[in-house]
Amino acid sequence: MPNANELSVAARRRRERERHARRDSILAAAQETFTTRGFAGSTMEEVALRAEITKPTLYGYFHTKDELLLTLMLPVFAEIGAQLQDLQRDLEGGLISTCQQLVDQFLDAVLMPYRTDPARFRLTQLLHQTRLVDTLDPATIAALDIQGRKDFTLARSILRAAVQKKLIRDVPVGPP
Repeated sequence: MPNANELSVAARRRRERERHARRDSILAAAQETFTTRGFAGSTMEEVALRAEITKPTLYGYFHTKDELLLTLMLPVFAEIGAQLQDLQRDLEGGLISTCQQLVDQFLDAVLMPYRTDPARFRLTQLLHQTRLVDTLDPATIAALDIQGRKDFTLARSILRAAVQKKLIRDVPVGPP
């Protein structure tokens, strides 16, 4: 027969699983709501309704609509960063020997998260096309900016290494 401590641990694990499942359900509902109604046209009430929870429960998980969007977007940008790191490793390891391989793998790295989750791609497009970034709270903008800068810096490093390996030429992009 289980003792009180074992029962307590089992109950805690069950509550944690339920909390993670509810959070995932909220994120799926938010993604669907933002994609169908647009970010600006969506409300926390609609997200709660789609997730089949109350608004107070929703606010217990996410304090703002911006926080929901950030939680949906950061994994996309982090995945792009991870793909770029793999590309950089392959480039430095000599596994990429032509410009065409570099371009193909670079595009694959940047587009991979969107191929695996097209709905997030649409959400990212919505974010950029409608200038929603300008309406997000400063903390959300800062978090997106930090990840974006990491990815951009990594991409520049890859291009510098490709120039050094003579896979691409260093050509000025502006007027002389």
